[in-house]
Amino acid sequence: MASNEACFVFFTIFFLLVSCVELKEVRQHAVEWQHQETLFAKLTNTAFYNKRLRPYATKDAVTVNNSMFIYSMSSIDELRTDYSMQILYRQTWHDERLVFSADPAVPKIVGDNWHAQRIWTPSIHAVNDKELGSFASGGAEGTILLHIHPDGQVLLSKRVKLRPYCEMSFYRYPIDKQQCTLEIESSTLPHTALELAWSEDRPLELNRKFILSQALY
Repeated sequence: MASNEACFVFFTIFFLLVSCVELKEVRQHAVEWQHQETLFAKLTNTAFYNKRLRPYATKDAVTVNNSMFIYSMSSIDELRTDYSMQILYRQTWHDERLVFSADPAVPKIVGDNWHAQRIWTPSIHAVNDKELGSFASGGAEGTILLHIHPDGQVLLSKRVKLRPYCEMSFYRYPIDKQQCTLEIESSTLPHTALELAWSEDRPLELNRKFILSQALY
């Protein structure tokens, strides 16, 4: 009987200790989140930050590095000459207006769609995409991840579903091979103001479980 009571007391104390640790972590996370949101609000104050104005507006073109992770390609339609693809599209650039002092509480600002709508982001579209607005920064909830680093580097990742047009040739059918392109450009700025480039580190990746429902090359 005494042994059972001792075990009960031990587990009670253990549970209380775990609960205290978890509560402390939750409070710490809440403090860090509040600190981050206060910092983000200060950086994007509309009295100083104009999200319609690109970074380095009075200097050379802003360089936006691009990379792409392809989840799948499917629904290849020979009659409509198009196909569907799902990708994770990542862009990085520097915005000198978003530089902040490094802080252990906020090593970087982490945000989502709401945050992305409050800073300048590149206006990008796929020229041969039949679906309008695929790259819009105000996409569905949970499709965008935003990182802002202390040096002003911005990383924007967005889950995108595309239906690109592909100029197909069937003169060797049924042993034909198709070569399809995805043409991406700025929808508002000329190349003298915005320069698109491939990221040096892993510019194009395929999902390990890459799905291709039909032969497309």
